[in-house]
Amino acid sequence: LPYFSESRSKKYGSLEQMERELSGEKQWEEAKPAMREIAALIEEKGGPFVLGREVSYADFNLVGVLSLFKRLGDGVFEKTVEMESALRNLYEASENWLEKDD
Repeated sequence: LPYFSESRSKKYGSLEQMERELSGEKQWEEAKPAMREIAALIEEKGGPFVLGREVSYADFNLVGVLSLFKRLGDGVFEKTVEMESALRNLYEASENWLEKDD
């Protein structure tokens, strides 16, 4: 994460200040419609993946973001998957691809 922090701070300014300004319950509420749309895509074919029982590139992208959220800490992952159970189900169905965690 040091590279990410340094490169983004150069481009956008203080990430700590940005976090203070942009994190909070209002932002979580604003994220709910987007999370609902993603969950609806997963649920449309019965889940746990976007194509139902068949894993796809879209699933790896979504799981990659969820994995990043988990690594960020501060409850970001838990807050996200609590919004929509389809997201937690997708992550759990993909855990075998996340085993090598280096």
